[in-house]
Amino acid sequence: MAKMTTAQMEKLVNKATELSSSTSMNAAFSECGFKNVTSFRNSLFTACMELGKVPPKFIRTRKASKSAGRKRKPMPSSVMVEVKSTKSGSGRASVPKEVFQILKVNAGEKLSFSLKRSKVVITRS
Repeated sequence: MAKMTTAQMEKLVNKATELSSSTSMNAAFSECGFKNVTSFRNSLFTACMELGKVPPKFIRTRKASKSAGRKRKPMPSSVMVEVKSTKSGSGRASVPKEVFQILKVNAGEKLSFSLKRSKVVITRS
């Protein structure tokens, strides 16, 4: 695009400032006669710098979420627990309550504990 005159810059900045309160940048660039957003943004910022004005703050539009609720992460079927060695050399594992809540363990259910190097793997049978 050719270099704009001061009058054209003033017109662009005023029009963009007017549109910025009610529309997004994507909606404003076509109303100002530009073919794409990038050239509109570059011209607008150049004009603002030349004139010593603050660039307008456009409304940010976001797509409405399709699902009402948030997606939940799937619960793991097995959990790793650190093993601490004692003075006697035997390993001792302390399992926090949250592990059983994650596994959704009910009273009387069988769990299998297997040792892998320095970790205990708890799996619901």
